[in-house]
Amino acid sequence: MPEEEVVRNYKNISNFISGEWVNTEHGDIFIAKKSIPIHTEYAGKSLKAIFQINDDWLSRLGNFKERKVIDFTQTVFLDTETTGLSLGTGTVAFIVGIGYFSEDKFFIDQYFIDNFNKEPGMLQLISNSLEPFENIITFNGKAFDIPILESRFTINMLKSPFQKLSHLDLLHPARQLWNLELENCKLSTIEERILSIKRGNDLPGEEVPRFYFRYLHTSDPLEVKPIFQHNCQDIISLALTTIALWQHFHNIDPLSDSKLIQKSRAKILAKKGEIEKAISIYEKSLSEELPAYLEKETYIKLGLLYKKTGNLKKMEAFFEKAIEIEIPFYLTPYVELAKLYEHKVKDLQKAYEIIQEALNKISPHKVKEIASLEHRLKRIKRKMGC
Repeated sequence: MPEEEVVRNYKNISNFISGEWVNTEHGDIFIAKKSIPIHTEYAGKSLKAIFQINDDWLSRLGNFKERKVIDFTQTVFLDTETTGLSLGTGTVAFIVGIGYFSEDKFFIDQYFIDNFNKEPGMLQLISNSLEPFENIITFNGKAFDIPILESRFTINMLKSPFQKLSHLDLLHPARQLWNLELENCKLSTIEERILSIKRGNDLPGEEVPRFYFRYLHTSDPLEVKPIFQHNCQDIISLALTTIALWQHFHNIDPLSDSKLIQKSRAKILAKKGEIEKAISIYEKSLSEELPAYLEKETYIKLGLLYKKTGNLKKMEAFFEKAIEIEIPFYLTPYVELAKLYEHKVKDLQKAYEIIQEALNKISPHKVKEIASLEHRLKRIKRKMGC
């Protein structure tokens, strides 16, 4: 095939995907361009709802170094398409998609290389594009996308642009909030179960490398068009998932009334030190009918939280309620009540009885726990003068 025809063929990608070619010293880089009005709705969910987020909870869920209200005009959503799923130095990101809000629109730019020799040019363009932003949002980006990109910046002797960005990886708060509600926390599962989005004929992620390598062999833009579409939807879903996380955490979305999501909310609040709010959610959940195991777990959580507040009477009451539900067996309420009776109430007889009850009920396979209980029992007996 003549050289002119090859050049014309590879540039034909712009006939199938809206975008532009940008010249760099390492060759021309194709950037697909898309702009979406922020009032656009996906399964009834609007992108503009992201500007209702007005507190620091996302930065807290993301474990930012500093708590802050995220400015979404200073935030970039990033997702990559790669030649493989390993973190090895041979894995290359051939599409790097970034989304950002500006002037009542959500813009998506997708940087694409059709030749590995052009990678330094693409990376430099990406670095330049990230310069104005303060925050980055990904899905599993801390474990995958960012390490791969940082590796590629290092290999190409370029400075990584990611160090200055506060990074919210949605996977971790999604697991905290939805792990009880969903069978897994893959982005595709969140789309279907939380966002009510169905992709239809979307290219499966595991097929992406094969389609890209086929494109390198054939220069047929139709091979990579579905990859661009897949990546574009991923970036839109990052924005929608960010909204859903905040709405569910604040119990704004009707779906967040789920008992399991409420339980996760309480757990997150307790972990972040919002004890009274966590107690309120747990106690409210007890007004509804719960499976026995969830009811028992809730009593134990409340006992531990009231221990933190110093309300020992309520702590005792909830641990006693937990013990009344025999299955499943949890050691925690027995040990906590024994500590209370031995050290606070100074009722050694009750401490002795509760440990004896635990020893009668615990599985004989729990060797370490049994040894600990027996050690506690001996100490109590010594104090009793036995």
